[in-house]
Amino acid sequence: MSTSNNLTSSLNWAQNRSVGGFFDSTSIEFMKTATHVYVPYCSSDGHMGNFGYNENINFTMNGKQIVEAVFHTLEEIFSLNDPNSTVLFGGTSAGARGAMVHLDHVASNLLPRAKVMGYLDSPMWVDVDPPSFSDKIGLKAQTVLNWNFANFTTYDRDNNCNAVYNVASGENWKCFFGDYRLPLVRTSNLLVSASYDSFNIGEDLDGGVSNEDEKAFSDSVAGAIIGLFDKIQSNGRKYAFHSICCFMHAGSVNKEVFSNITTREGVTQEMSLKRFLEGGGEGGGEDGDSFANVDVCRSGFDSCTISEECDSSRRLQS
Repeated sequence: MSTSNNLTSSLNWAQNRSVGGFFDSTSIEFMKTATHVYVPYCSSDGHMGNFGYNENINFTMNGKQIVEAVFHTLEEIFSLNDPNSTVLFGGTSAGARGAMVHLDHVASNLLPRAKVMGYLDSPMWVDVDPPSFSDKIGLKAQTVLNWNFANFTTYDRDNNCNAVYNVASGENWKCFFGDYRLPLVRTSNLLVSASYDSFNIGEDLDGGVSNEDEKAFSDSVAGAIIGLFDKIQSNGRKYAFHSICCFMHAGSVNKEVFSNITTREGVTQEMSLKRFLEGGGEGGGEDGDSFANVDVCRSGFDSCTISEECDSSRRLQS
């Protein structure tokens, strides 16, 4: 949660905004005929809150209602709930976490007749405690606090997360945390994350990554992210992954990251998305086989993130 003005209200937003990367329909051939809808972030609740106005902090946390209102409006305009409609629903960072929670509900209830797929860029919050030398509380503690504060809401009929992590056990916050929720998402999705996700790492450290202790901690986060890919891959459902060994976060709306930076096998995020869509959301390729364009680097922070492939992305740290 943030109380930053640009994340808690739309009052100061410009009337027009240019968004690149995935949204650059002029240069991405396979997206030229698609209708693009961009929903900025103003609820500061990961698009999951169901609290309403809070006078103590003077803003409203209604992310859940915003997402539902967007789909109801789009259905009225475009008649999306149709077998001939293909809907790619996703986001970056907080938007990806919100899409992670809403995706099954959208596919099962809001648009049950349409072909709904997910595109999740950097929702992979992993359960790694902050190091002892850091004063940060970490992403897990943030999620627990916000779960209580913002009235995060799951959809019981669309996902078995409440059965696995029920409220009575005190573990329901895990339904909003990537490490635990992503393996339970049923709707096909392309999952994207840098292994050295700079937000995951930065939220657990007091500053940047400079000394050996901070680099070792960063290695543990990268290992947990790769481990989460493995966990999802082992659940028996089809999967589609894209990951580079760089220190960055949520690059799909940046043209350099989306279209130019490659895995060590020469695959861009744009190429992974094209393969995913060609597979009808069931993995990739014409036969819908699963795929994992995932770089695995186990030689440490410096050698993994300071490379020719990462030069541009390191300048885009966020």
